Amino acid sequence: MTLSIDLAKERADRFRFLRLLYEKSGANECRDASMWDLGRELGLDHEATDRITGYLRGENLLKHVGMGGEIGITHQGIVEMEEALLRPDRPTQHFPPVVNIIQVAGNVVGSQIQQATQASQQVQVDQKIQRVASEFLSELEKEIDQLKLNETEIRDLRADMETIKAQLKASRPKHQIISVALSSIRRILEGVGATLLAKKAAELLAAFV
Repeated sequence: MTLSIDLAKERADRFRFLRLLYEKSGANECRDASMWDLGRELGLDHEATDRITGYLRGENLLKHVGMGGEIGITHQGIVEMEEALLRPDRPTQHFPPVVNIIQVAGNVVGSQIQQATQASQQVQVDQKIQRVASEFLSELEKEIDQLKLNETEIRDLRADMETIKAQLKASRPKHQIISVALSSIRRILEGVGATLLAKKAAELLAAFV
């Protein structure tokens, strides 16, 4: 019996899986995650999770690091994911320019959904989300001097903050760019033990996924 696979959906699921691993690991090659937990979070069954993980491993985008389905992202996986997020209008080696990902949960009134589009961008930034993002950046600005950051971390943190501010002011904000900047901020904050601020960054990041 021939197994029929929707290739467009399969490629989208591969992207979603690698992106979730990227976020769960904090783009850190040394942090592990359970492939089964990632699959369940994405609504994938056991067979799909195993198949997608096998493909991504074969392409050296992730690695198996232990028994029981423990996996980690590779350096190549990090590079591929950040290339896809920073340049959403261009294809990467393994993903097309626009990966159609629809994640609907809870109340979606006023939300935008894209499907079967080419080279398009989500442009709506809900006013509430924009206000929460601005408040987070203001709080972070006040706390920077209290955090145990070195000069490089301070420079990177401020650059990420300015990136988000610029996108929030743009007529067509790019959610992918905001997501990358927020992920970077979260990693920096986690690295210096700023747990509360890192949690707020993670919560905000979910709004732009």
